[in-house]
Amino acid sequence: MGGYGGFRRNEGDPKVRKLKMPIFEGDDSHGLIYKVERNLTVNGLTEEERLTTVGLCLEGKALS
Repeated sequence: MGGYGGFRRNEGDPKVRKLKMPIFEGDDSHGLIYKVERNLTVNGLTEEERLTTVGLCLEGKALS
């Protein structure tokens, strides 16, 4: 697993913190699923925001 990517839900709202998500390159899928589900739940993202966020976490062979 690589570094972390960021996704900001609302750039104009100072109360919204930056969401740190792990970058997935194809290894340790179980660990990734746990971390991603926890982050998405804690941050209260909608289904659409969840799909967008998860798509941004994929790189390398996981992206293709």
